[in-house]
Amino acid sequence: MLTLALLDEAFEANIRSIHDFYRVHVRPPRRSVEFDWKEEVRDRPVFRQPVRMTDGTIRTSDTEALHYYLYYLQRLGLVTGLMQILTPYTIRRGSGESAEAVGTQAQLQQVMNHIDAMTYQAYINQRAQLDLKAAFLGRPANTALMKAASHMSRFVYPRAPTAASFEELEKLRTDPKLAQLIDLRDFLGSKVRPENQVRSTRSYLRKQATTRTRDNFFNKLNTFEVNSQLNGEAFLDLGQGNWQLQPSYSLNERKMVAELICANTSSVHHLFRPTVIQ
Repeated sequence: MLTLALLDEAFEANIRSIHDFYRVHVRPPRRSVEFDWKEEVRDRPVFRQPVRMTDGTIRTSDTEALHYYLYYLQRLGLVTGLMQILTPYTIRRGSGESAEAVGTQAQLQQVMNHIDAMTYQAYINQRAQLDLKAAFLGRPANTALMKAASHMSRFVYPRAPTAASFEELEKLRTDPKLAQLIDLRDFLGSKVRPENQVRSTRSYLRKQATTRTRDNFFNKLNTFEVNSQLNGEAFLDLGQGNWQLQPSYSLNERKMVAELICANTSSVHHLFRPTVIQ
């Protein structure tokens, strides 16, 4: 992914090679530095379609997404000999199972991008991975065996057919339901014109000026700092260690509370003395 980004010159900062990343450091008071994308590449697909130019050469399209990965993914499953057709769903399901085994329910929902935990029921393996016999007899479960028994690779057979047989294709030609649908399609095609669906978008105009200002600042902050370091300039005219936070408080009570919250617990024990009520 990083190589593709460099080839596309997708970084807002002057990043042109891998070595430029190692020249950038996180300077105080910041704790991290992000490499922002250019505005014109944020909606550009990462994997794009090859196109033929007028001179006969082939190059990568700037806007057209790669649309035939599903074909090759299914072909890969067929050639491998998987019993189930390999689709993005199976890969997503495998990722969900891996996350469920090591993470919490909340982390699983985050990885799968599910708002409701019940949505994951559609991704549970159809073959139960629970060693019910061992649980009933009170014996240790053979986790490795159960995982291997429910894995897709168990049913791999490289010599499995990759296309329908001639007999099955001939049956489709005379299928009565298919013939009826073809006649209906031809009839409606001459009577009805499909109308384009109109998609309305809502624009959110009620944004506070403070929010716009902060967004604009943070959007440009990383790029400005990265370019400053690449050019050998001091960021915001600050040296490496001469920046100190100077908080201000409206009330002395707030200052006391802040000092108590941020103070080292090992050094504040003298502030608290037990009081004995007689």
